Amino acid sequence: MGATEANMRALLGSVELSFGEGAIEPDTSARFAAARADPRGVLASDPNLAALLFEYGRYLLVSSSRPDGLPANLQGLWNAELRPPWGSAYTVNINTEMNYWGAHVSGLSDRAEALTRFTRALARAAAAQTSRLYGTAGWTVHHNTDAWLYSTAPGRGAGDPRWAFWPMGGPWLASLLTEAWEFGAVGTEHLVEIWPTLRGAAEFALAWHRDGATSPATSPENAFLLPDGTSASLAATSTMDIALLRALFSKTVAAGTALGLTDDEVLHGAAVRLAELASMPEITPDGRIVEWEAPLGEEDPHHRHVSHLFGLFPGTEQWDSEHRSAAAASLASRGDDSSGWSLVWKLALWSRLGRADKVTDLLNLFLRNAEDVSGEWAGGLYPNLFAAHPPFQIDANLGFVGALAESLLQSHDGIHLLPAVPAALSTGAVEGLIARPGIIVDLEWRDAQLVTATLRARRSSAAGEHRVRWRDHTIVVHIDAEHDTRLDARSFPTEEVRP
Repeated sequence: MGATEANMRALLGSVELSFGEGAIEPDTSARFAAARADPRGVLASDPNLAALLFEYGRYLLVSSSRPDGLPANLQGLWNAELRPPWGSAYTVNINTEMNYWGAHVSGLSDRAEALTRFTRALARAAAAQTSRLYGTAGWTVHHNTDAWLYSTAPGRGAGDPRWAFWPMGGPWLASLLTEAWEFGAVGTEHLVEIWPTLRGAAEFALAWHRDGATSPATSPENAFLLPDGTSASLAATSTMDIALLRALFSKTVAAGTALGLTDDEVLHGAAVRLAELASMPEITPDGRIVEWEAPLGEEDPHHRHVSHLFGLFPGTEQWDSEHRSAAAASLASRGDDSSGWSLVWKLALWSRLGRADKVTDLLNLFLRNAEDVSGEWAGGLYPNLFAAHPPFQIDANLGFVGALAESLLQSHDGIHLLPAVPAALSTGAVEGLIARPGIIVDLEWRDAQLVTATLRARRSSAAGEHRVRWRDHTIVVHIDAEHDTRLDARSFPTEEVRP
């Protein structure tokens, strides 16, 4: 092994994923060509192509997001244009955040340090602009920023509000600051560092949210129809705005409480406002999730953004069966096909819903040859395995890591093992995934049956009693940092397992 390979292996850590056994053809182009020609389908022909894309995404993140540098932008390090699409900057209404969906769950929390440092610097730079634009304390940014910490709305005052006005970039970026702590990669010393930034975002959000609304509000890059048939994009509030506020206020309360700052006025305000917000979004008369403040006609029924489903994923809200069904109906209405990053978001959402059949559908779309697909927003893979937008963006490759991991392990509501594994991936093994609040999880399964699950706390603060679910059975187990807790299919539905 050469020094470069050894260095990369050290950076990638101990996560390993495979689906079944069999010889691996070293020629990637030949592998994909053979799998795509197989009438059984790509995944059935070569399930480890999914594992290859998982590892590839981790490699790309390690390469493009170093702790002492800038975070991964729209094209990562791989922009080939003098004037790149969207300036090769940071689109923070989905794309920048998606770049880091796989960081914590796949043991690469240190790769997110670049985004944390960037967000802290951005908050300091944005505070003056926030005061000038909105007359409020705290900070926010709109849907674009760059290496020079741009924070005002794009479009120079003449852009369509659907893409030029969205003052919720601060709440979303700030809500990511606590994830390293939530996944047990760091202790409360991290919260001390990020608290001023998190608090500042919450301070702005408390001022912006008033009388139950966030007016004027948009749902990123989407529009609705007025009664006369014309399109509009400004509303009194949007489902995504409220979900972002729930996430931000919840994380502010959790972090501030962990730091013992219970007398802080912003923490208190966030706690009060959080209690006032509805815990789940509204549902339309035809059984879908409302996107704005009320059911409105859709200008584009198949719009690539699914912002109104933020609370389900990447949010961690625990929706009841009625809202989960409404989310499924919303996804079905939007349709599967879209650009690469949209495919990945839908893949993660279907995983969160436990729909292995739809995970299969989205994986097949993601793995197709982009050169054989036409359409303004058609996705797929180029020969070098970069995902198509088009044009090229790196977010789908990076986000794929988190989306696929979501089918294997979820931890937003206890620890859920193998929640949405497709039939073509029904045999496999993974080592080193991370569940909240910092549990290392190794899994092996065969023919859709759990063979073994090994769980260990990353640090003593994560040790204790944890709910672990497989299929429809949930047990309570003790997990500590000194011993492995081992489970298999026979462990369910026993009452408790101790090391």
